[in-house]
Amino acid sequence: MAGKRPKAVSQVLASPRSLLASLKQDADHLRRQEHVLQKHLPEPLRSRCRLAGIRGRGELLLLVETPAVASQLRFLGETLCRAVTDRHGIEPARLRVRIEPARHTPVPTGLRKRELSAQAAEHLTAAARHQTDERLQRALRSLASRAGRRDQS
Repeated sequence: MAGKRPKAVSQVLASPRSLLASLKQDADHLRRQEHVLQKHLPEPLRSRCRLAGIRGRGELLLLVETPAVASQLRFLGETLCRAVTDRHGIEPARLRVRIEPARHTPVPTGLRKRELSAQAAEHLTAAARHQTDERLQRALRSLASRAGRRDQS
């Protein structure tokens, strides 16, 4: 154990034989190719497409969220394959598009808050009066009490 000292990250990255240096070079190359690819995509598709990699079998792999975008990209396959190269300068021979739906659901904007009308509140109150189940009575009265005020949730 004596004589072995931890190396600085900069030394590991500077070493051409390091696995970490190789991964960094691959990531840098992929980032540059992503930039090139984005230039060759029509504006509406740029934000909907990501470069996943250039595979060893000469395959350009793109990730999209919907089948509609995948279909549009397939028409551009030849152009996109000519635009990018793998780490060794070889153009991919074919395009492969994989559909991966978004992992999060965007929150819809512009939804209306629904308000309870006075007439609906009266009906709920009347229904509560005729109930024998106390929990149901409380629930109906609670709902009726929301009439005319905005729901804060």
